[in-house]
Formats: sequence, structure tokens, C-alpha cells
Amino acid sequence: MSTASLERTLTDLARLPQTGTRAAAKEVERIAREVSSTIGPVSLGRKGRRTRLRAITRHIAGTTGSASLIVFGVPTGPWVWVTSGTGAHTIPKTRTRGKQRTTRYLKGDKYSHPYGKPVTHPGASGKGAWRRVQQRAAQRVPEVIRDEVRKVIGG
Repeated sequence: MSTASLERTLTDLARLPQTGTRAAAKEVERIAREVSSTIGPVSLGRKGRRTRLRAITRHIAGTTGSASLIVFGVPTGPWVWVTSGTGAHTIPKTRTRGKQRTTRYLKGDKYSHPYGKPVTHPGASGKGAWRRVQQRAAQRVPEVIRDEVRKVIGG
């Protein structure tokens, strides 16, 4: 092994905490995309626009010999809803400031037309989505780190 090759290997080993952490973050983001694809898009806001759940990585910090990162699901609220569920709640006809809100129309007995009333939503059960991301990441991330080490040492 030449001196230049040894120096490259040592440099790669010194950078291993950061490169391994980045590879692990990409893997967790991929797992989150897979889990969210099984759930499908989630409705947001008054107009019911559909959004896909995803994960992003922020704050990859490293010191000599170690690295850390934070991966979180965005948009955060819908990830909580599909993980923990929601409680029963009332969807009002108007907002607190008096502005008209999209009215939920209900059909009543013997009425020839729908009428607007507040709607009581029974809530939704959670599907444990983020917990599934965590469980799959706990299995997959050590493998990703091992693969990064094998790339550096050439084994």
C-alpha cells in the first residue's frame, strides 16, 4: 500500500462519522417516503388540498469521531395525525372572527335542499406511521453504517 493510498484511507476514515450519518439520513428519508406512500396523501386546510408526507434532515453536526443529525417528518401535523390519530372535534360553520368558513352541508329528513350546520367529526384512529419509520430505521441504519465502513476500508 502506497503512502498516498494510506493517507486517502485515513482521511476517509476521519470523515466516516459525517459520511455515514448522511447516508443514514438519506436511508431514513427513503423509509419515510415508503411508509407515507402506503398511507397516501393527507388533506390539509379548508380547501382540502392534498399533500404527501415526507421527511427532511436538519442539523447534521459533527465533532471529532462523532456525528449526529435530526430527521423529522413534514408537514409535522399530518404525521402526528397518522401516527397517533385525532380526537373527536367539531368543525364549525364560521370562524371565530365571523368570516365565512366553507360550510359542511348536511341533508336532513324531509328537506328538499341541504342546510349548513356545524359537523361533529368522530376523530380518526392513528396508523402508527412514524413508529413504523423508526422501527424500520432501527433495523436498516446499522447496515448502512456498515456499508459505509466497508467502502472506506475496501472490504
